[in-house]
Amino acid sequence: MTEEFQSGQFELVLHNFSLAEHVVRHLAEHVVTGDQVPTICVTLTSRLGTVAIPGEACGLFTTPVIHQACVDVRRTLAFVNLRYGYKAQAIESHVDTRHDDNWNINELGISSVSPETLVALSEELFGRRPEEFIVDMLHYVDKQLAHFTRTAHQPKFESIERSCILMTELILRHVYDALGVQRPRIPLRKEES
Repeated sequence: MTEEFQSGQFELVLHNFSLAEHVVRHLAEHVVTGDQVPTICVTLTSRLGTVAIPGEACGLFTTPVIHQACVDVRRTLAFVNLRYGYKAQAIESHVDTRHDDNWNINELGISSVSPETLVALSEELFGRRPEEFIVDMLHYVDKQLAHFTRTAHQPKFESIERSCILMTELILRHVYDALGVQRPRIPLRKEES
């Protein structure tokens, strides 16, 4: 097993996907009920003490969590050798050879995930093709996170939630299960019984 896999990179991504799912569910409830945006206080605790970082709006915390989830959706697709083809408007196979330091699933001795496999997983989980919601996240990464833009695109809460759930299942099934490695405990995630 590679050092990269053992370093916990995937656990960090899985934890953030779980956190982003919960953040968007909570924010969606505020939108539906018309409630005021919640305030926030982030508390950092260590052996050196505790520091409270107050914020007037929850964006202090929620925005970076959502941004990282958007980036991690794109990174996860690239890792399993997939991408969204804007011309074809579909998930397609793609091995990125532009960057020689990119790490991908084949280096773990696991085959690339096919577009059909991702579509089948999405249809199993949601009864919908992944293109119906994942493109929302990828468009946001391409436009908003890559550079300043006049396009005021924000991914929908449902797109964020579904993309995070799909990528989590993709990693668990096609990396952990494929390697026969015990799945990590993911905080905030409902464990399957």
